[in-house]
Amino acid sequence: MNTSHTSHDGKSLVNRYIFVQTLDQFYEDVPDGIILDTAYADSRPGEAYDKHVPVVLGLHDTPGTHHDLLPILGTFAKLGCRTIAPTFPGHGETQSLMRGLDNVFCHSTIERALFVHNFLNELDIRRVDMVVAIGAACYPALRLCAGGDLTNFYRSMALISPWPLTRKRYEANIELARRIQYLWDNPLLRPPVRWLLPSYKDGKSQTIREKVTSAYLLNNLNLPEAAGFALAAGILNVPRFVMFGECDHEVEKNLYYDFVDKMEIPKANISTYKGKLDFPKLPGAMAFPEDNYDIHMEHPGVISICLLSLLKLFYPNIQL
Repeated sequence: MNTSHTSHDGKSLVNRYIFVQTLDQFYEDVPDGIILDTAYADSRPGEAYDKHVPVVLGLHDTPGTHHDLLPILGTFAKLGCRTIAPTFPGHGETQSLMRGLDNVFCHSTIERALFVHNFLNELDIRRVDMVVAIGAACYPALRLCAGGDLTNFYRSMALISPWPLTRKRYEANIELARRIQYLWDNPLLRPPVRWLLPSYKDGKSQTIREKVTSAYLLNNLNLPEAAGFALAAGILNVPRFVMFGECDHEVEKNLYYDFVDKMEIPKANISTYKGKLDFPKLPGAMAFPEDNYDIHMEHPGVISICLLSLLKLFYPNIQL
């Protein structure tokens, strides 16, 4: 990679904050949209956009924050990339400037995708070379990369432990999630939510805020739309790579293979990681036969090396 910048040590991948105005004209009752005090990480804070520097965008899971991406993004920062990761509304330290407007955001895929794009506009980012998304964030990543209008802005995507396209990840909690949202939508009825939340289990959610956010997200998923974007990724030939653990306690491995199939990734391009890493084929996928959902925490180095193949499509000289 020919760039005048020296390789970054990755140490500035710490909390930063920026005001993001988003969802203008999206809500009837809040036509001016909402302003979010957004927590994020940026390996080149304050620098102007440089088209010669690869941009890697990280999108975290629910629950979660941008910190969850740092083990992966740090590798790319050290290679000289600009690595950026926002924390979604309803997560971590990102919150609305105006009291009460946090509850306007319903965590639908389109809301999350528009927030991400508006966030990047605030940073004057003009192109993203690779989107790295984990879990629930794979839905907005699909919309951004294969939704049509922005496909030239987002050049490739890596989806890690994506949620299914044919059923909701925490299917057993759907009815309870609906009851939580119904009560939470009415401030006078919120006290009973505290009685329901101990029964609501969706992986790692612990706090009231995390569980309410998760319930809203589950209720507002549009799986047929997500499946359409997955098919569009293949039709548009978006450079793409999918990684997953076959021992996920919530999702059967056949649903991951169904996801890969809908992304039009050939079976011959699906590799299995058994301690030895082969150079990945694109579009491609990698299964971790002995691992669960959190492969991004267990194998950040392996994942970073694999994803380098996506960046090499645009920056052939980049290397570890």
